Amino acid sequence: MRKPKPNRTAIFSIKPKYAALIFSGSKTVELRRIMPRRIRQGSRILFWESAPSKRLAGYARVESVVSSPVEELWTSVSNHAGISREEFDDYFEGKDSGVAVYLSDAVEFRRKPQLSALRSRLGFQPPQSFRYISTSEWDYLRRRATLAEQRT
Repeated sequence: MRKPKPNRTAIFSIKPKYAALIFSGSKTVELRRIMPRRIRQGSRILFWESAPSKRLAGYARVESVVSSPVEELWTSVSNHAGISREEFDDYFEGKDSGVAVYLSDAVEFRRKPQLSALRSRLGFQPPQSFRYISTSEWDYLRRRATLAEQRT
């Protein structure tokens, strides 16, 4: 008997300005300090906007995940990550390598569930960096949020 595939849907916590760049199509790479083990091509990433928004903004599909030395990473993502070199260096300070999650098919929610609603219904706790979600959580969140008309 086959083992069921683990759910590869995750929520990434990001600043609202980066979420806006993802949904505008100008940011197609999300950077991470550590490799999310279950995230790979075809996975879904939901984006949690940190303060002051504190809401679920939308999601995107993962095209690929690349881990490389920080200097090489900057060379490959500088035009796609939506951050300055200074922000990049600050984020990866003390790290020898980093992770680039290449995104596609970003969908912004028209109705963005707020933290209070998600806490009362799911006992939702926003991630510090990222966390995986269950299939039932994804089903609930997909029903709760209204998808925007257009994919970017």
